[in-house]
Amino acid sequence: MVGRTTGKLRSFIIEPFLPHRSEEEAYVCIFSHRNGDTILFTHEGGVDIDLYFTYLEINPLVVTDENIYILDLAAKLDATAEFVCKNKWGEVIYPPPFGRDALAEEAYIADLDAKSGASLKLTILNEKGRIWTMVAGGGASVIYSDTICELGGASELANYGEYSGAPSEQQTYEYAKTILGLMTKEKHKQGKILIIGGGIANFTNVAATFKGIVRALQEFQERLIEGNISIFVRRAGPNYQEGLRIMREVGQTLGIPVHVFGNETHMTAIVSMALGRRPIPNEPIVESHTANFLLPGGQNATKTPSAGRKISQPSKVESAPESQKLKQLFNNKTKAIIWGMQTRAVQILLTSKSQ
Repeated sequence: MVGRTTGKLRSFIIEPFLPHRSEEEAYVCIFSHRNGDTILFTHEGGVDIDLYFTYLEINPLVVTDENIYILDLAAKLDATAEFVCKNKWGEVIYPPPFGRDALAEEAYIADLDAKSGASLKLTILNEKGRIWTMVAGGGASVIYSDTICELGGASELANYGEYSGAPSEQQTYEYAKTILGLMTKEKHKQGKILIIGGGIANFTNVAATFKGIVRALQEFQERLIEGNISIFVRRAGPNYQEGLRIMREVGQTLGIPVHVFGNETHMTAIVSMALGRRPIPNEPIVESHTANFLLPGGQNATKTPSAGRKISQPSKVESAPESQKLKQLFNNKTKAIIWGMQTRAVQILLTSKSQ
C-alpha cells in the first residue's frame, strides 16, 4: 500500500520495529519530494510520528518468534533537531561533506573547532591550487572566495574556510600552520599566493591572531621562500595596528613578500592585487590612520606617524581654536546601557585600554 501526506512530514518513530509490535508492521519507507512525503508500508502496517527522521528505509527485515533483525537500513536525520533528540538518537556519525572522506588536515581543524569556543573551518578544494586563503569571518570567507572566482581564479582556488570568534594566539597558530603545511607540499611554476583577509573585527584581538600567524610563517620560512610565495594582508579591528605592524616586520625579517593594508583599502582589493588585476600601491605612510574611527574626533583626529619614519615638523605649532579642541566625552560617573551584545565582547570593550 502507498500513503501520501498532504503536508511536509519531517519526523516519525521506529517503534513499529520493536518486539512488542506485531510483525504486520514490519516494513515502512518514507521519502520526501516537492509535493509532499510518500509513505510505503505493509497491508496492515502503521507508524507513529516522532524523532525527526526525514527518510527511513529498512530492507530487508527478518522477524522470528522472539526477535526482529534489521539487516540493512538507510536513514536521513534533520540535524537541526539534534538538541531535541540527541539522547534518543545516541551518537550519530554523519557522512563527510562533498562526497569524500576528510583529509587528515581537515579532520585536525575540525577537532580543534570542536574543542574551542571559536570557529575554525577548513575545506580543501584543490591541493595543487595556487591561491590559498586564511580569512577571518564566515561572511568574509564567502566574499573572498566569490571575488577570487569572479576574477578568474576558480580553478586555482585551493581551500575554503575561516577562523573567527576570537581564537587565541595558539589556536590561530595551529590553523595557520596547517594551511602552510598544505600550501608548501608542492611548488607551482608561477609561485603561490596566500591571502590573509577579513573585514573589521568586532571583538577578535587582531594582534593576538596575527602573532599566531607570524609564528607559523617563521616556522615555514625556508619552504615559503623556496615556493616563491607572496602574502597579501588586509585586516582591521581591535589592536589591528599592532597586528599590521608585526606582519610588516615579519616580511622584512624573513625575506618574504608581504603586502599589508588596513581598512583604508577595500576589503577585497588585495585579491585584485594578488591576481595581477591592479597595481600594488605603496603601503600607507601613517600606520594609525586606519584606526581613526576608534579615536575621539573620528576622521579629524590627529594621525600618528609610522614607527621608523621621519616627517618634517612645522616651525611653529599653533593652538587649535577652542571649538576644535577635543573634549572629554566620558568620566568615572558615566553610565552605559548595553543591549543585544555578546557578553565577551562587552567585557573586552570595557577592559581593553586600546579601545
